Amino acid sequence: MCFSAPASFIVASGLSVAGAFSLKEASKKLIIPFALIPLFFALQQACEGLVWLYIDNKNILYYLGVYGFIFFASMFWPIWIPLSLLIAESKPLRKKLLGCALLVGLVVAGIYGISWIFHAPEAQIINHHMGYPYLNAPLLDINNSFEFIPKSLGFLYLIATVSPLFISSIRNTYQAGIVLVILCVIARVFYAEVFGSLWCFFAAVSSCLVIIIIHAYKKSHTAVK
Repeated sequence: MCFSAPASFIVASGLSVAGAFSLKEASKKLIIPFALIPLFFALQQACEGLVWLYIDNKNILYYLGVYGFIFFASMFWPIWIPLSLLIAESKPLRKKLLGCALLVGLVVAGIYGISWIFHAPEAQIINHHMGYPYLNAPLLDINNSFEFIPKSLGFLYLIATVSPLFISSIRNTYQAGIVLVILCVIARVFYAEVFGSLWCFFAAVSSCLVIIIIHAYKKSHTAVK
């Protein structure tokens, strides 16, 4: 979490419980990848806890935390969210749209991955929040001609991570999408410098909604039987 090490580890612990419960509620194998989302967010928040603990003593645990957090934020989520919903989707048209979102996610993850070659990610404390400048401006250190990339990358990132929640036919996913859009606007408008960290915190807390979605999925499939 973007506020402190204890807060990060507390949120990670809570998400671990939520993830274990949602995984237990998963009634079909196809929904398991989606049910794992809170557990992965728990791991990401634990990584940020390490960053908070060791930012003044940049040892291997600090870099493990930084690279772990940024891996989830920039490369994992743009792929995992559309992929998990694609696996669980049953309607052909929606599967195609989710496949398109997954392709966008692969592009986003690829751009961030390439930028790692030229720009080693770091973290810094900005107004009592953890900031990751790399997330806001990948590739800009190479050449200013790449300025269009971070400007368009944010839009592509939202297509990959948020639009699948509106595309999926699984009940209640669109409500989670609405919550994420609202929180994204808040993070961008009021916390632009630390957007990456705060957005991931908001998304992590919102991932508790996965429990509701998984429960509704289980109930609907039980009713079908």
